[in-house]
Amino acid sequence: MAIPVNDPGWHHTPKTIQQSGLTTLYRPGMGEVTHINLDLLTLPAGKDFSGISKSRETVLIVLSGTISGQVGSLRFDDLGKRADVFDGKAEAVYIGKGDGFSLTAVTDCRCILASCKTDRTDLQSRVIRQDDVRVRDVGRDNWQRTVHDIIPGDFPADTLIIGETYNPPGNWSSYPPHKHDKDNPPVESQFEELYFYKVSPSRGFGIQRIYTAEGDVDVSYTVSDNDLIEIPRGYHPVIAGGGYQLYYLWVLAGKGRSPVWFEDPSHSWIKNG
Repeated sequence: MAIPVNDPGWHHTPKTIQQSGLTTLYRPGMGEVTHINLDLLTLPAGKDFSGISKSRETVLIVLSGTISGQVGSLRFDDLGKRADVFDGKAEAVYIGKGDGFSLTAVTDCRCILASCKTDRTDLQSRVIRQDDVRVRDVGRDNWQRTVHDIIPGDFPADTLIIGETYNPPGNWSSYPPHKHDKDNPPVESQFEELYFYKVSPSRGFGIQRIYTAEGDVDVSYTVSDNDLIEIPRGYHPVIAGGGYQLYYLWVLAGKGRSPVWFEDPSHSWIKNG
């Protein structure tokens, strides 16, 4: 039987979403994830936005709509091909440390800006188009889901690994439950993580459980459209509510470019069942 514990507060909901500009989703200090910044950028058609990556590597992922712009000397046009996250693969821009960027919304758009500190100066900004995104079907039965790798482990980045997961209604993902909170090669690697959720239809919900083998954490959160969960440690399975498709953008930051997940031995049997 699970031992009741105090809620560690890893569930975050924006109080308001800016109609133009940045909405902060997560900063170190808001919880136990210590390296990742996450922002939601909303731009009406024709609106401009500019910034500089400073000491961070940054990835801009277009959730919906289309943008054009420039990163350093790299120009791109008509980035983003989907009406919402459920309408095909993402497009994105990787922004190297110190590069300035300027954006113009071609249509109303929403983007995620994910960033992490880096000491490397050799990382080049580049555009990620839909053809660059790798699609994988993972699991089976009611734990089948589809994963889109936007910044995979072999992408020339320093720390960030980023993708999108799509749960059909009623299906599980991050399943069998796995974790990645110990630097114990070759069995497990240490990565912290953020999940940002969208739901279709948007009034729907999912359930996110996070628990540790030690039992000091065992919580379940109801997650809704635009919610965020931080995962500094522990196993973290998630399920979509019946009738609702669940999406989450996942952002990993840790050691190396080859994450190794450790599955909960109590539940790994289902892969062979």
